[in-house]
Amino acid sequence: MNIFYRLTLKILSKNKVRTLVTIIGIILSASMITAVTSFMSSLQDFWWIWLLHRTETGMAQYLM
Repeated sequence: MNIFYRLTLKILSKNKVRTLVTIIGIILSASMITAVTSFMSSLQDFWWIWLLHRTETGMAQYLM
């Protein structure tokens, strides 16, 4: 394993800019996936609350 560790460090130190851009890309991708998932979850919760409110107030006829 020691040779793999040394080889990895050598390659990463040789291509510092590419390594940095890759790390930033991974972080941005993970945060965008989290943001979109959170937004969709919030939208779904809002929709269910809106639907429940409309049905309780007698507005169910407009939903069909």
